[in-house]
Amino acid sequence: MIPRAPHVPVATTWVGKDERVRADSGAMFYATAKRGSRVKKGDKVGWMTDYVGLPLGDVRAPQDGAVTFIRPVPSLSKGATIVTVAQIYGRTPPVYVKP
Repeated sequence: MIPRAPHVPVATTWVGKDERVRADSGAMFYATAKRGSRVKKGDKVGWMTDYVGLPLGDVRAPQDGAVTFIRPVPSLSKGATIVTVAQIYGRTPPVYVKP
């Protein structure tokens, strides 16, 4: 045995199904949430404008959970992922359901 303090493992947080918000058209996106932040369904995670700066609307979280991806650059093309939110199970893994 090596004479040193024991290694304490990092606490695990289990996440589940994720949901994404995709762009309907080309636009500019400005984030208000950060990756890793926890959101509730309907929370504002950013807003979009057209290419000349006219507002198109807010981008809202599709479900409760943690932001696992948020677009790092403003420009969007149609179908581009804007934000991904995953369910949070906490320290207990979800019940396994055979596919």
